[in-house]
Amino acid sequence: GLTGGYVSQLFVKTLPDVLIEYTERGQRGLESFPLRLARPELEQLVRRAVEIYWSYEGRYYFLTNNCASESLSLLKSASADPALHGIS
Repeated sequence: GLTGGYVSQLFVKTLPDVLIEYTERGQRGLESFPLRLARPELEQLVRRAVEIYWSYEGRYYFLTNNCASESLSLLKSASADPALHGIS
């Protein structure tokens, strides 16, 4: 994971499945961050998620290219909110 030895894959799962996988099976905590997206931003987010789903190829790195960094990149692609773009 530190050297990119894992192939990174995008999965589409239901929220209940993710909650079970992370909290029960993975013993990891989750936090909720409400998204306040205007309708055009929401539509852009969905379009971009579909594009990524069908074309994504990448390597998984624990520190730099992980689930959190990929999710943040997706959110940034759908929103012009300066607060969101200030997060790294």
